[in-house]
Amino acid sequence: MESTEKIYSIGEGKIQRVQIVKLEDFNQLHFVFPAYQFSSFAKICALYRDFIVRKYEMFFGKVVLFTLGEEEFSLESFPSKYGELQDPLNAINLLFKDNIFVKDKEICFKNEKVRALFEKLKEEKKLFVAEGKRNGIRFVPVGRKLGYLSQSFFEQDLCVNASFFTMDPLDCGSIFDYVGIPIGLMVEKGKIMNPPQYDREALLVKKDGSVTIEKVSLQQIQVKIDGVLYEDHRNCFYYERPKRKKTPLGKTDLVIVNNKVVCINPKGGTPVPCGGFVIQTEEKISEVKDRKVSYHGLEDILFGLQVGNSAIVNGIKTEKFLSPFYKFYKPWIPSYPPSMYPLNYEKDRAPRILFGADHNNKPMFAWIEGAGKFGHEAGKEGEGASLKEAAEIAEDIGMMNAIHLDGGGSAQILRKGKRSLKLSDRDAVSYAEAERAIPVGIVADQ
Repeated sequence: MESTEKIYSIGEGKIQRVQIVKLEDFNQLHFVFPAYQFSSFAKICALYRDFIVRKYEMFFGKVVLFTLGEEEFSLESFPSKYGELQDPLNAINLLFKDNIFVKDKEICFKNEKVRALFEKLKEEKKLFVAEGKRNGIRFVPVGRKLGYLSQSFFEQDLCVNASFFTMDPLDCGSIFDYVGIPIGLMVEKGKIMNPPQYDREALLVKKDGSVTIEKVSLQQIQVKIDGVLYEDHRNCFYYERPKRKKTPLGKTDLVIVNNKVVCINPKGGTPVPCGGFVIQTEEKISEVKDRKVSYHGLEDILFGLQVGNSAIVNGIKTEKFLSPFYKFYKPWIPSYPPSMYPLNYEKDRAPRILFGADHNNKPMFAWIEGAGKFGHEAGKEGEGASLKEAAEIAEDIGMMNAIHLDGGGSAQILRKGKRSLKLSDRDAVSYAEAERAIPVGIVADQ
């Protein structure tokens, strides 16, 4: 494993700093899931307060973020109009949406039990309200999936953040969505660990050693639930965002989020999650004994990942968005994660992570350091890169095929738990780096 740094001058005393890591074999790479940290909830709340709701305060009213601990909630206490719910976070989300409203910018309750639950979670610091300027309310559940790479994998020689995940308010478009759901295809040694979504480009390393970038859709895979293999347009229909927001009425819906069946709705008309999808079938299903879902159809893939737009394909720089992304300032376009992706391909600079292969099909990572949100030192620290600039850097450092992984405040490369560059998330007072909790990363064996 080889790690080097490169500095690019971009005028006016500003620079771009890049860490480049080269490996020998894609067999070295594995997906990892950091241990959950309750402290991640407070950091997500601060992120909403300071950089989402406050920045776009004219778009938001009150944004209620909430999470749950280990305590048990009786799901029988939360009847659902969408059938049988399995996740208490979903049940409470629906309960809040149906029983809490805003009047004259004050939070009001239709049900005293709901008020008591709201106040209990708030007292336990499991509920936080971010304040925008509109007279409305939105609920954003935060799942128990977020942890810190530096704390969970500090002994690994290399650890990198990986996939996009549901985080922004617009990502939580149904009662089944919550902050922290990984989005997009993940394949390791032929096993699909997360399904493809949104028809985006994916970096695919085949077992014969070849590396390609291809668009992969949900319709290309089969889904196994309780021993039954489902295939779109054969014995069922798949419904996903942004194509559908609700399923048709009259048939059985199996809602799949985070590789589990989280709801069985025998009547149809189910909201389609942004962080998952729905299988609708003619078959009457009253229960699912094993709610864990497996996926099939990409057994020839050694390693695969579907996140952001490509940066370079077969040695040719990518000059525009090739994968579909939500446009925040065009709300008439159906929303799907990640909602806050950069708006301008050529101008918007941010921290970036590139993942791909060189001309010999050997794996490469590159971390383009971004400007700190507080305490940034121009000329000493990097300014980030636009997607166009990142493509130029990919070409310059010898990448043949590469895609963008989750960038922004999540971007980092760790070696034995230490960083060579600086995180862009900083404390507003001390300017200390603030690592962002994420649900999934990539580690490399020596």
